[in-house]
Amino acid sequence: MELKEYFAVIRLRSKLFWGVWLAVSFLALVAFFSQSEKLEGILSINLSRSGSENIQHGNDEYDQYYRLEADDRFSNVLEKWLDDPNIINLIYADSKSALRKQSLGDFSRNFRAEKLAPGYLQISFAVNSDLQAKKISQAVQKHINQKISSLKGDGSDIWFEAVFSGPTISSRRFPLAMFLFGGFFGGLLLALFSVLTAHYWNEADKE
Repeated sequence: MELKEYFAVIRLRSKLFWGVWLAVSFLALVAFFSQSEKLEGILSINLSRSGSENIQHGNDEYDQYYRLEADDRFSNVLEKWLDDPNIINLIYADSKSALRKQSLGDFSRNFRAEKLAPGYLQISFAVNSDLQAKKISQAVQKHINQKISSLKGDGSDIWFEAVFSGPTISSRRFPLAMFLFGGFFGGLLLALFSVLTAHYWNEADKE
């Protein structure tokens, strides 16, 4: 079929074409407004210096390099701590009173720590309220500070302190634009398919 023949088929079955297209677009809007409210808490960690450093080479360029390297290495340590099931269990236990029906498995799946730059990490977790975000953040601060203190107590050459920012809360709902895009193009394709299928069935019956 040539292009003009496709347009002729669409004009012939315009009610079916527009009906399918509009129905799919409407269902996409319904799906958007039917989304359950999902919130995400974000807690940031910045590393700061808490004591004198032993990295002194008499050269500012080298000193800066080794400071960045130390920040990066300790950021990796923090990231591993926050990925440790034992630490996650402790954070969950301290936050459980505010988590309602959220199980440890659900909490663990939604709890993520990521190093975004040397000396800077971001922790994300699923929440339903400001209270939950506050409780989880307090538990994170408590156990991370305890881990850092235990290293200092062991006589390790640790001069870092964790400075926490947040929590901030953002919506985890899929954006309206995604549903509009899917409804528009998905509806268009399904409408074309429906019209052409109906046309070919009609032609087959005639034969």
